[in-house]
Amino acid sequence: MLNNLHQPDLLEGLGLGQDARNLFVPSAWLDSGAAVLDGDGRIINLDEPLHDWLELRQESGAGTPLSEALGRRCSEAVVAFETLFRSSVDFSKIQFHSSVVGISAQQWYVMEMFRSPFSLTIRLASILPPLNELEEATWDEHLRSESSRRGMFMRLVRAESQLDQLMKRWPGVIFRQRPDLTFQFVSPNIEALTGVTVDDWSRQAGRFWEIVHDGDAEELQKQMQRAARSGAAASITYRVRHALTGKISYVLEQRQPVMTRNGLLLGYEGFWFDVTRQTIAEKRLSTASWKETLAVLTLGMAHDFSNIMAGIHSLSESYLSTVDESHEFAEGLTLIKKNSLQASQMVHRMINLHIGQAGERNYHDLNEIVGDLTSLVRRILPRRVQIKSELSEVQLPIYVDPVEFQQVIINLTLNAADAMTGGGELTLRNSRYEQMPPLRHFKGGRPKAPVVCLEVADTGCGISSRHIAVIFDPFFTTKGAQRGSGLGLYNAQLFVEKHGGAISVESEEGKGTTFKLWLPQATFEETKPAPAAVSQGPRRRQILLVGPAGDFFHRRTELLRSHGYQVLTANSMDAVLETLDAGHELDGAMLLVEPLDQTHELVVPEIQRRCPRMPKMVLQLVGRNADEIDSGTLEAIDLVLASDAVPADFQSKLQQMFGERQAAQ
Repeated sequence: MLNNLHQPDLLEGLGLGQDARNLFVPSAWLDSGAAVLDGDGRIINLDEPLHDWLELRQESGAGTPLSEALGRRCSEAVVAFETLFRSSVDFSKIQFHSSVVGISAQQWYVMEMFRSPFSLTIRLASILPPLNELEEATWDEHLRSESSRRGMFMRLVRAESQLDQLMKRWPGVIFRQRPDLTFQFVSPNIEALTGVTVDDWSRQAGRFWEIVHDGDAEELQKQMQRAARSGAAASITYRVRHALTGKISYVLEQRQPVMTRNGLLLGYEGFWFDVTRQTIAEKRLSTASWKETLAVLTLGMAHDFSNIMAGIHSLSESYLSTVDESHEFAEGLTLIKKNSLQASQMVHRMINLHIGQAGERNYHDLNEIVGDLTSLVRRILPRRVQIKSELSEVQLPIYVDPVEFQQVIINLTLNAADAMTGGGELTLRNSRYEQMPPLRHFKGGRPKAPVVCLEVADTGCGISSRHIAVIFDPFFTTKGAQRGSGLGLYNAQLFVEKHGGAISVESEEGKGTTFKLWLPQATFEETKPAPAAVSQGPRRRQILLVGPAGDFFHRRTELLRSHGYQVLTANSMDAVLETLDAGHELDGAMLLVEPLDQTHELVVPEIQRRCPRMPKMVLQLVGRNADEIDSGTLEAIDLVLASDAVPADFQSKLQQMFGERQAAQ
């Protein structure tokens, strides 16, 4: 019977006065209560839970304005009710929190309003606070009732199910970190990216900074501190190093600090996304743009310097012819003449490097290439490095792109010099093998015998055994952040793969390293067209169509196929690279260039580099003008079409283009 009495009335029935009633702390938790109101917001009826929570004396509370009843209990509830009451929608809800006498934690509620033509229905219920509030509060103050515990259980089940599904399907890493940067939870695929198990991540506080690249750690710390002060999300790209292999990966991180209302940092939530491949493309594009600008500047200066040295050489030769060998100036003039000639020759070699165009394969003697570069690297490497060249006594013909080959050799010699900080010996050695020897650490494929080999050997510090397996990975470098890009050996690997060869490495810590470039010896039949395969009909021309997916792309695909072309389609850079790696014999490549799309600037050099026989290049502009395209790309294009080209004109120009190609063959 006592349970049916209102608690204030019970106190009066026991003879306790107003002071005792003031000591009574009403229940803050409301499982769920509802009230029906008239159009003026007065109570028509309300259920028992809400009646008790509002501490109304009359049985039904009928006629009492709900805002007045709420005001005696909770001022924040009045604000929430008036907000809903003024709205004109049929259904609305609002969350709010308030303080209750005798209870330290904030109490959270949800108020919902249902509007009908004749009345309003209000539902009010307690809810658990947000996680950051719940972590700071005394849990027992929120979880005393069965409904609150049930709500907590359902919240955990839903969150666990959603997180499990997301972590299985997300290609990156999702995490929640504590302030000490251990992980409360993290996607299992973090182990493949970092080499650290999920269990270790959850226990070892200092592990995070062990896998972050030294060159990026300081900037990452600043970003995290800034985010913790402001409470705003931080986005940053940085490098992480695999703990077991040393492999470098670029990750894009989105980090959101989790803070209390008082500014206490509870941790971080965020994700990683592996952007290594995109970073490679961006760095190549940036490097290519800078090299083009640098080439223009240095080429002009080299020409001017060459002219100056030519003048000095001529003047010294003229003066030398007017004096006897016994004259006191004869020796000095002879030295000036000799050195000016050497300087002029060196400048000419530099100019030849600039003039050469990548993608132009031809027959060369490996001895000549190495001999020319040896004299050049002697000038650019520090004097502490002694350079030796051991050239073969016989010619070593190879069919290569000399510009790319020279870039690879120079990069290997610069790496060797960096490994010999205290001085040492660098040896360039050429040789010929009738059969490929066994190789332990190599990239590429074993070339067809006989093969020629270029060795770049140094007596430097050597390569750690734990790094030897990953030195060819993109972005792997043991140099400081400002000294190496980590793409030198990766580009060497791409070069030998493109030329049907391999690159191997032999190293011993403290004694030195030897890189060997293995290339097939030229047969002088590389330029002959391959014999035509026996077929039942003429071979259809194969065209790679590149562009954003959409209606225009689809119509161009069908138009090409209707005219008898075999069409390979690619809607992304990754798809382009996969098609080129598959070894298709392309007759042409057609690039659809829409506004703001710069993919063609990456596609064109990749096709030039990867295709043994350069296909015809077609550029179709969609909502763009030809003068918006960079000059380097336009130089490689055989045909430019406007987006409004009619099908008949489209086909005739393609036929004309391929006809010119056919005649040339």
